Amino acid sequence: MQIEHQGTDLRGRATYLGFANDLADLATLSVPARYFVLFVGADASRSIPEPYFTIAEHLLELGAVYVVCWGPECRRAEDIFDEAVVGNGETDRFGSIMTTSHPDESICQALEFATSSAIPDDDFIESCSALVVVLVGNIHWYNEAHNCLEDFLVDRVFKRTTPA
Repeated sequence: MQIEHQGTDLRGRATYLGFANDLADLATLSVPARYFVLFVGADASRSIPEPYFTIAEHLLELGAVYVVCWGPECRRAEDIFDEAVVGNGETDRFGSIMTTSHPDESICQALEFATSSAIPDDDFIESCSALVVVLVGNIHWYNEAHNCLEDFLVDRVFKRTTPA
């Protein structure tokens, strides 16, 4: 799955935007940072818990230290990420991972939160150098996220490609 650099957020993090046709595509996500804030826009009401759980574990192993969930049933998505953090009870498996969901907000409101207020735990605050925004299954969300990010980023890269 491809992500494209969009600019720098208010916290000084390199910001990337990507589109996935479905959750399984997130298994191929590559992030150019060891630790990152992850924004996932997806319809969790249409997802089967087990594959979502597996993808959540993968994204945490990849370095997601703060997860912002948005879209239909995003509280369910947040719960799945929380379950993946806890896993089999190994409390230090990933460290102190933060999660939030934004069910009553527009995509722009949730992205504004991600770009300005999503601050990882003290263990990761210095080493968290990226914000990765991924929209799943809805190209209109991707386009809206792109437009919103233009308003929220300090330094913007004026390049736009539409995912296939």
